[in-house]
Amino acid sequence: MDVDVLAKVRELQTEIGQGVDEAVLTDLLRAEGELEAYGFRFLRISGGFAVFEVPKQNARDWYREGGWPAAAKERIASRIAAKHHLELHEPPDVETVYGGEYRHHIVLDSSKDTLVVAHPRYLKIRISRRQGIPGPTLMEDLHSLYCEECTSHCSGGFRIKRLREVGLWHEPCKQD
Repeated sequence: MDVDVLAKVRELQTEIGQGVDEAVLTDLLRAEGELEAYGFRFLRISGGFAVFEVPKQNARDWYREGGWPAAAKERIASRIAAKHHLELHEPPDVETVYGGEYRHHIVLDSSKDTLVVAHPRYLKIRISRRQGIPGPTLMEDLHSLYCEECTSHCSGGFRIKRLREVGLWHEPCKQD
């Protein structure tokens, strides 16, 4: 069964207060055991974000010509942004140039700050209390962005609930 990783991080932050830095907070979280949810494995706290390892991705499924996110990824991200009242942006990976073109990643933000950075190699979710706090279903919703079967079967990402309704819920996505 998946753990509510973001709730766990915030709970520990509240418990210990501002007395430790992000490296110590990361160590304390790791001491509690492996934290994983919806295929995302917690790596560390960095810059006010929880950083996660994501399921292995195929770059061809993430990018189209010109380095922009694939249309299916954009549709999924757009639906997630709308549900969580966020804005969708696609800034370039400035330091990553492939064949003369910049690749772009997906950012979901509020009017105040970036809340989610989705990249084919990692996922970052804001955990700072001073900014908007992502809703409890955010990680489940982001799963469809990283799940190849969700992306291909849904032609742009129904939420997992919708996958269940239309009978496309598959074993790798199944949650207890």
